[in-house]
Amino acid sequence: IYEFDRRAFARLIGETPGLIDTFAAALANLAWRDTYQRSADEEPAPEVIDRLVNLYRGQIEANYGPRTEPTPLAAE
Repeated sequence: IYEFDRRAFARLIGETPGLIDTFAAALANLAWRDTYQRSADEEPAPEVIDRLVNLYRGQIEANYGPRTEPTPLAAE
């Protein structure tokens, strides 16, 4: 297990944006197991996992995604 501070995690995501999907899928599966799984053999429905992945992807991108500099206004 690794622990990253916010700045290091943002840099990691910035350098390797594909990790967003990996982290989102892992968080979605953990959330499903903690909330909905009733037996060890039960598997989540794909549409449920897809919704959770999209939720976590959005949260990661909003908090840690690559930041873009604002475009300067054109001189008049």
